[in-house]
Parts: sequence; C-alpha cells; structure tokens
Amino acid sequence: PFVNMTAILPPPDQSPENVAKILRYARADGAICTPLLLSQMLSFTDGAEALKSLEYVHYAGAPLARHLGNQIISDTKLAPLIGCTESGHHFTETRPDDKEDWDYFKFQPHAGVEFEHRADDFYEMVFVRRPECVMQPIFIAFPELERFETKDLWVHHPTRKGLWKIVWRMDDFVSLTDAKGYFVSPFEREIELHPRVE
Repeated sequence: PFVNMTAILPPPDQSPENVAKILRYARADGAICTPLLLSQMLSFTDGAEALKSLEYVHYAGAPLARHLGNQIISDTKLAPLIGCTESGHHFTETRPDDKEDWDYFKFQPHAGVEFEHRADDFYEMVFVRRPECVMQPIFIAFPELERFETKDLWVHHPTRKGLWKIVWRMDDFVSLTDAKGYFVSPFEREIELHPRVE
C-alpha cells in the first residue's frame, strides 16, 4: 500500500466497458479518469453505475463539461486534478464536498503560484521561485529558472476569493484572415455537446 491505498493500474485496453468492469470487480473506492473516459462511461448503464458506486472521482487532463460533472457529483464526490509534464502534480487543495464550484481550483500557499493578468478576465498561472515555498518541483526540473510561465489561462471565481478555473491555453488562440481571432477551446466544448458528435 502507498499512502494507505492500493493503486489499480488498468490494462492496455482502457475501453469504458473494461474500466467499468475493473471498478466493479475490484470494489474500488475511487478513480482518476480523463474527461473523455468519464463522458463515455456516463453514456451506458454499467459505466454510470460503476461511477455511482465510487466514494470519489478525480479527473485530469482537460476541463470536464459542466453537465457531466453535475451528473457525477449528484452521486459521489468529484474533484479536479492538475499538473504538467515538466513538474508533475500541481499542489491544490481538494474540495470534494463543494458541489457548486467543483470545477474550480484552490492552490496550496507553498506552491508559489501567481496569476498574472493577460487580457480581459484571463490570467496566466506562473510559478515564482520563493525560498519559503516547499512545494515547487518545477524548479527541481529547471534549477536555472526563477519563474515558469505555464501558458494556462484562468479566470477567478466571481465571488469566492482564491478559487480559479482553467479555461484554455494561450496557444489555443487562432488568428483568422479577417484580423479577428478566437480561443478555440470554448467552441470545441460546444461542439462536443451536440448529440451527433462523438
């Protein structure tokens, strides 16, 4: 056991049907899934029942559509995880009982995270090296840096100080020939909601 848990690593075939069987037969307490896998599991009865049987569900890799998260949180605890290839997991406070703002993050004070204004209501998450911050693995990976710009764009919660939601990346911006530009991530989410898109 590691930190009082036993990890179950899935086989190469991670189809939603197989994951549902693994969760059921292993009598798992929780799962860490991608939003795509959660969406697929919610689309058939055995998958949805497998998620309902869990004490908690974490998701990582991308934002989770609000309607899917609301579906999951009606039966179990739901919390996002976030990290990056360069440093692994970002140190956030888990708030699994927050059924209203489940898709917002709150960062540990010792992570050294700052949000720098970029445009409109968007802020880039930046790690700033500080001697008093004990949870900054990005500076182990890059000891020569004093700051690391993640290129992730966030918005702060309209009423709850300290809560942040990732909305897209700075490199999601697409310039068009008419001199206008758009962030493509919101359009992708809207397209995914269409019943004829899989």
